[in-house]
Amino acid sequence: MFYYVMPSDDIRRNLATEEYLMYNREFDEPLVLFYYEKPSIIVGHNQNTQEEVNQKYIDDNKIVVTRRRSGGGAVYHDLGNLCFSFVLDTKSAEFGDFKTFVAPIITALHEMGATTAEVSGRNDMIVDGKKFSGSAMFKHGSKIYAHGTLMLDVDLDVVTK
Repeated sequence: MFYYVMPSDDIRRNLATEEYLMYNREFDEPLVLFYYEKPSIIVGHNQNTQEEVNQKYIDDNKIVVTRRRSGGGAVYHDLGNLCFSFVLDTKSAEFGDFKTFVAPIITALHEMGATTAEVSGRNDMIVDGKKFSGSAMFKHGSKIYAHGTLMLDVDLDVVTK
C-alpha cells in the first residue's frame, strides 16, 4: 500500500487530487491519502446544500462549502479532523464494503490503544459506542475511492451551528 500526506489544507484541492488520481493514474497497489482541512463543509453528491447548512453562520465565519462526488451526509472539517482517502482497483475491492476499506484504520487504532474501535452500521466507526468517523465512496470505471474522517479534536461548538 502506498500512502501520501497531502500538503494542502484546502478541501477543494484535496478533493480535486482524489479525482485526478481516480481518473488519470494507475497503481500497482492501493493508495491512501491523509490530509487536514481548514474549516469547511462538504456535502454529498445528492444533497441539497441549502437544506444542510446555516448560510449566515458560514458567511459570517468564512467557512468553505464544497460538494464531493461521493454520497453520504454533510460533514464539517477543521484542523482537528484527520481525513483519509483510499483509492483502489475494483479487482481488490467491492463498492459499499466500508468494513474492508477501513480495516487498516481500525487495526492502527487498536495498536495505538483504542481497542474498542469498531465499524458500526454501514459506514461509521465508533469507540465505546461513540461515533468518531464516517465514510463515503465513489466508483468510476475500474476504481473506487473511499474517504472518511477521524474526529480527533474537532470544534464541536461549530459542528452544531
